[in-house]
Amino acid sequence: EVANWNRVWTEKRIRARHADREFQKGISKLSNLASYHLPELLPDILAMANKQVKKELQKLKGLDQLRLLQVFAMEWKLAHYDQELDKMEELSRTGSRHQVVATTYQGK
Repeated sequence: EVANWNRVWTEKRIRARHADREFQKGISKLSNLASYHLPELLPDILAMANKQVKKELQKLKGLDQLRLLQVFAMEWKLAHYDQELDKMEELSRTGSRHQVVATTYQGK
């Protein structure tokens, strides 16, 4: 049963990561268009995107909101590294208090 939950969790993280990347690409494209053609609209575009995210987030229960925000915070931190978390070399031992992994940042 634990393996099943881990699989579900991994699938949801992958979907969340993909959705976040697509969202960021869309915002980037809109930002570039707005800054090139109508720079005065950029604040309104970003405000609309924030409203939509908040609206969707408010549909969730409080605990689920917190969990989702924690996932996005972790994904944002991990997005700067060259590898996905599950592809990083684990340095910590089984049962350790904290997970320690080896990876590279911008090829270094």
